[in-house]
Amino acid sequence: APTEVGVIDTDDRRDDRRGTQDLGLLLLRVAVGALFIGHGLQKVFGWWGGPGLDGFRDTLTDVGFRNTDILT
Repeated sequence: APTEVGVIDTDDRRDDRRGTQDLGLLLLRVAVGALFIGHGLQKVFGWWGGPGLDGFRDTLTDVGFRNTDILT
């Protein structure tokens, strides 16, 4: 019986790429998470030149909200 030469099992190749895709998605999620955490720290604590809670309170007052101490 003749044997086939050069046949690639696509399931094996797909499994190999899946690990790389998982790693890429993990790195993307970590990077986006770090951006969100940095943004939140800047807004809440005033790090890296952010307004902090007092600045946020002032912004809410300027927009027209009342009881901004409760909101912040």
